[in-house]
Amino acid sequence: MDPAREEILTELHRYNQEQLPTSAFSLYELKMASLSIFFLVCAAVLLVISYLRKLLSGSTTKNFPPGPRGLPILGNLHQMGKQPSRTIRDMSKIYGPTVGLHLGSTPMVVLHDPATVRKVYNDENVTGRPQTQILNFFFKNRGIVMAEGQLWKEHRRFALSTLRNLGMGKSWLEDAILDEVQEIIEQFRTREGAPFDARRHLTLAVSNVVCALVFGRRFDHNDKRFIRLCNMFADYMALVNSLLPVQAFPILKDIPCLKYQKLFDEFMVSIKEIGGFTNEMIEEHKTKVPEAKNGMIKQDYITAYMEEKKKQDPNTTTFDDEQLMFSIVNLFTGGTESSASTLLWGMIHLARFPDVQQKIHKEIDAVLGGEKRLVILSDRGQLRYTDAALQDVQRLAAMAPLSLPHSNFEAMEIDGYNIPARSFIHQNIFSLHYDEKYWAKPNELYPEHFLDENGDVMSPAAFMSLSVGKRSCLGEALAKMETFLFFSNIVGSFRITGNKEELDRVTRNMTLGILNSPLPFDIQLIPRRW
Repeated sequence: MDPAREEILTELHRYNQEQLPTSAFSLYELKMASLSIFFLVCAAVLLVISYLRKLLSGSTTKNFPPGPRGLPILGNLHQMGKQPSRTIRDMSKIYGPTVGLHLGSTPMVVLHDPATVRKVYNDENVTGRPQTQILNFFFKNRGIVMAEGQLWKEHRRFALSTLRNLGMGKSWLEDAILDEVQEIIEQFRTREGAPFDARRHLTLAVSNVVCALVFGRRFDHNDKRFIRLCNMFADYMALVNSLLPVQAFPILKDIPCLKYQKLFDEFMVSIKEIGGFTNEMIEEHKTKVPEAKNGMIKQDYITAYMEEKKKQDPNTTTFDDEQLMFSIVNLFTGGTESSASTLLWGMIHLARFPDVQQKIHKEIDAVLGGEKRLVILSDRGQLRYTDAALQDVQRLAAMAPLSLPHSNFEAMEIDGYNIPARSFIHQNIFSLHYDEKYWAKPNELYPEHFLDENGDVMSPAAFMSLSVGKRSCLGEALAKMETFLFFSNIVGSFRITGNKEELDRVTRNMTLGILNSPLPFDIQLIPRRW
């Protein structure tokens, strides 16, 4: 460059630096700020238009369930707080067991009475799912959990039948679970009672059980792809919680200055990675038949799905690879995160209530005697206190605090109130599980909640850990089998303890979103048998 020209440019640069304050925006920052303001203005205009349309249409429902007055456009969204199920529980003490709210302009009804929940959730009219812009974008009415209508009925029926044929009551599935139980107990023993975070170990072990059903194989716990898959599912569930406001206001994901754009992008990355992995497994099954184990299993979920697809008319079938991919994602999210989180809550509450833990130890020792073996399913009838303790852990955990939203296809009445079509309808499981009307000691681990006067295990009306009705958890039988075998064997093999202040803090700060997974914590597992 010409020295004179270089000197002029240097001087101009120095002059500009002297004239501009150090806090001045760069040109890029100014452009981004302007863009953010533009998006905010557009979002505000669209929200106002939407609100005015609703107001002018006279669509406000008369005799809607009582609830706090909301704001124009926002509805009650600003009142939900960080723990919506707890906040709405408090509202029900003022407005009654059927609370009416609005997410933006969408009506939302939250039920707090067990009898009402069962009546409503068994109504065919309430088997829909909310068809919001963001949910349609994510799930496309595919899979099982977020689908509705004829597609949902067809694939739920297939999934229930296939899971029953593959594993429920079959010895190979119990063996597969016990293999994972044995491995995780050995891993825990290597900790020698030192504090550690058990989340990763439990997630990998529980996920492998689902892999056995879906893929017909298990993965080594050090397999990098498998670890990545489990991490992606954990991220997926955490991001679903964080993106709840976007369901009411999809425009939020397009505003650069808000956190939701980044969260939405991360969510899409997790879906893409999960989809990529499952599609690899699907393609692998097209060329390779899963091997049988001891002659006890001849197929898995993917193979059964492909066989069903061959039977159907290719011009009308809904059994395609995309539907299979979404179904697999549903089976994993329902069968891994909830079960692993239940076991983590079990460790927390047993450490907080050592007297309950001692009674479980005594019962397991009496049933196993001096045998060096694991607890098996046939022991369950003799381990009634242990079984009741697990169910009370599930009550305290309230794994799906507000449950997944249902939606009514047509306008209806609930408890004498008018509910417009396509409302969000929730049951407040957190409230039901902590209501002193139904539980003698709602804030304590008290297995007697689930034992009758004869000491037999019972299921109280207010207990709804896996939801109820026509859309109840399709993996309920697997979840019960899996959590019992993991829970009883871990508790029987170790004395569980930890820092009481830390565990109390985790208990107080439950996430209470879509899934109530505990915050990170350390636990101590001190070997006690063998």
